[in-house]
Amino acid sequence: MKKFLIPVAGCMLALLWVMTGTALLFSYQSGLKNGHPIVIAVVKEMGIPQYELAVEGFREVLGKEKITAKLEMIDRNNQNITARIRDLNPALILTLGSASTNSIADKIKDIPIIYSMVIDPRGSGVAARKIVGAVVDIPVKKQLETLKSAAPSLKRIGVVYNPAENEILVQEARAAANLSHPNIVTV
Repeated sequence: MKKFLIPVAGCMLALLWVMTGTALLFSYQSGLKNGHPIVIAVVKEMGIPQYELAVEGFREVLGKEKITAKLEMIDRNNQNITARIRDLNPALILTLGSASTNSIADKIKDIPIIYSMVIDPRGSGVAARKIVGAVVDIPVKKQLETLKSAAPSLKRIGVVYNPAENEILVQEARAAANLSHPNIVTV
C-alpha cells in the first residue's frame, strides 16, 4: 500500500504546486521586498502520517523553487484557530483533509486557501466553496480493479462511511462492483 501512496502523494503535490504558484509568487515577491520569508499556515489534524508526508513534500517543492517560507502548523482542533491564523497573517493557508478545509473555509474568506488530500470534494462540501486544491480522487472502478488484482479471490468488500459525506462514492462503488462481481457491504 505504501508504494502506491508515495506516487499518488507526489502527483497531488505537483498539482497543488501548479495551482498555488501564482499566489505564492505574489507573496514571495512582497516577502522579498520586506526581507522576510512567506508565512504559510498549514491547518491539519496532527499525528496523521499521510499529512506529514504531504507537508514534507510541500516543503521540498518550496526548497527546489528557492522560495523561503515559514510553515506554521496549526491543529484543526485548536479552539482559537481563527485567531491563531489572524495573528500569523499568512500569505496563504494550506489545509489538509476535508475537516480542516471545511472548518477554515467557513471562517476565513480574505486569505487564499489551498486544500489537499480531500477525498470527495462534492460530498464533503469543499467543491461548493471558492477555494482550490488537489483531491484524492482515484476512480472507484480503478480502486476495485487494484483490489481485485491484489486479491483475486475477493468476494466481498466492507465499507465504513458517512452517508452525508460519501454516499455518491458508495453508489459508484456498488455500480462498479456489479461489473466485476465483488459484493459491497456498507456499515
